[in-house]
Amino acid sequence: MATQSVYTLLIILIQLLCLKEAAIFETYHTDIHISGWVECPIEIHKPWCFNVWFQEVDPIKNDLVGYFGTKCITSSRRDFEIRGKQAGDGIGDHFYEFRIVIRHNCTTNGGYRRLHMDFVEPVNSTKVHRLNLNLTALSTANTSTRVNDLNEMQI
Repeated sequence: MATQSVYTLLIILIQLLCLKEAAIFETYHTDIHISGWVECPIEIHKPWCFNVWFQEVDPIKNDLVGYFGTKCITSSRRDFEIRGKQAGDGIGDHFYEFRIVIRHNCTTNGGYRRLHMDFVEPVNSTKVHRLNLNLTALSTANTSTRVNDLNEMQI
């Protein structure tokens, strides 16, 4: 009888350990949708070009979440849209460290500039943001911006 009780208790403990392990390593994901426009209002050589990519920043290697490929245009403004998913950010880390990177030649000399903006989002949610970027204003500002909420970056 005692052996049966020990056996039952052992099975219950193993099941609890399996559940705990599954909870620890469970991966949440965040759906990402970022849209907006990039604007180059200064009179420069035409066409001008840009690309936008969206990363999750990690100590070892950044994850590419989404990319809006290089576009060269003659108008001053162009819409963009990035959709992606990010699955988890490490054991015990419940926040993503995101970075938007814009590479463009909206400059008076036609040289390329790279700007980035960092922000933090909680894991296991859906994020939809509208991001409008005036490259002339950004180019005169600090090229690295850290914000707590992407909506603060309406420039």
